[in-house]
Amino acid sequence: TIETIIVDAAGIIYVAAKAGLAVSIDQGKSYFINTKAYKSENIDHIWLAVEKTGIVYLGINYYTQGGLNIESRIISSKDAGKTFVSVVGWKGSEITALAAGQAESLLVGTRDSGFSISNDAGKTFVSKKGALGISSSFFGGVPDVNDFAVGASGTIYIATWNDGLFVSKDGGQTFVHK
Repeated sequence: TIETIIVDAAGIIYVAAKAGLAVSIDQGKSYFINTKAYKSENIDHIWLAVEKTGIVYLGINYYTQGGLNIESRIISSKDAGKTFVSVVGWKGSEITALAAGQAESLLVGTRDSGFSISNDAGKTFVSKKGALGISSSFFGGVPDVNDFAVGASGTIYIATWNDGLFVSKDGGQTFVHK
């Protein structure tokens, strides 16, 4: 099952599937398939993000304990998906969104703790649990981040499950509800 697809600024195509990551450097004429990047069993969902410096991030949710719980992890690659390492700073809950921002910037949305930002390629994360300035009726009062987009100027757009769109023009310090 294909989970997500991204084409980076250099034209490299990344296709994340439960069976592995497919990468094409020739506009889709051929693909390298990495089946060892992550374990393929018990995957709930995969998120893919590529930043301008070429770092590829995969956020993966795995079912654990017979499907009763979800464990998440983030891995990154600096060689177009050939090899991956764990993003050591991520200790969060179920991932709901993933986006690459400016150089070495990574945004991670979660089911129950809002979202977090890393500005050092995932070595450390800063929780932005209350940054949206609202309380949601879902998931313990924290808006559930459904998707991110980061504009060329660094503007961050956050779509939430039930609370609408939020925009930040200062790197995620403050947000305006749209």
